[in-house]
Amino acid sequence: MRFLPQPNAKSRQKNEIRINANRNRDRNLYKDDMKGSKLKRMGNLIREGKFCKEMIAHTKHKFEKRQEKLIPAVPITDIVSAGVKPNILDSSEVDDDGNVTPLELESICKVINHYRPKSMLEIGTFDGMTTLHLSMNADDDAEIYTLDLPREKINETALRVKTGEKTFIDKDTPGRQFLKREEHAKRITQLLGDSAAFDFSFYESKLDFVFVDGSHSYEYVYNDTEVALKLMRDGKGIIMWHDYGWREVVQALNEIYTENEVMKNAKNIENTSLVFLKLG
Repeated sequence: MRFLPQPNAKSRQKNEIRINANRNRDRNLYKDDMKGSKLKRMGNLIREGKFCKEMIAHTKHKFEKRQEKLIPAVPITDIVSAGVKPNILDSSEVDDDGNVTPLELESICKVINHYRPKSMLEIGTFDGMTTLHLSMNADDDAEIYTLDLPREKINETALRVKTGEKTFIDKDTPGRQFLKREEHAKRITQLLGDSAAFDFSFYESKLDFVFVDGSHSYEYVYNDTEVALKLMRDGKGIIMWHDYGWREVVQALNEIYTENEVMKNAKNIENTSLVFLKLG
C-alpha cells in the first residue's frame, strides 16, 4: 500500500468531488451493465426454449429470504492505484450473458495489472472471457489455470448445483474466448472437473491469485473458498469472488467472514458483486 502526503483542504474538497462523481458514474454503469445482461439472457432463454422454466425458478428465488451483505464496500481505488490502466478487449462479446459485467471485468483486470500474480486459478471457466483477460493483464511468464465442470458431469456433482446454473454448464466447449486467441491459449491450462471432487494437491500453496466463480450454491461457495485458501502460496495472495449479491453466495461469504479471522480484511468492490481479499 502506498501512502501519499496529506493534501490541503482545497485539494481534499476537489478530490471528494471527483471521487463522488466517479462513484456515481460507476453506479450508473453497473445498473446499465446489469440491465443489458438481463435482456441478453432473456433473449437467449427464449431462443433455447428455456424461458418458462427459468422464470419459475427465478420467481421462487425472489420469494426466498434475502441476505444482508456484511462485507464492507470500498471503491476500487482503495485496492489498486488510481493510475492503473487495464487491458480490455474491444468487443461486444465482453458483455455476453453469463460473464462478469464490463465494470467488474475492469476491476478484475486492474487487480491483476496492479499486483502481477505469477500463478492463477479461476474456478468456473464458462466461455473463458474472464480467463482471457487474466492473461491480457498478467506478465508473460504467468501461469494461468481454469477449472470447469464438463457437460457430461452436469448431473453427477459432489454437491448441490442450482437449477438455473445448468444452462451455463451445458455448452460444447469451455473457454472458447481464449481458445480462439493462440497467443493467450498457449499459456492457459484448461482443467475439467468438479471443484468439490477435483484433486488440487499439485496446486496447494503454489498460487498467488484465485477467482471463485463456479456454482453459486451455498455448498459450492463454501467449498471453493476453503479450496482457494489452501492454494495460496505460503498463505499469501489474493482471492476474489463473483456474484456477492446472489442469496446463497451472500449467505456463504457472510458466514465465513464472521467466523473466520482470515476473512477480516475482505472488501466488496463498490458498484460490483466482486469481493476482494488480500492475504499476507
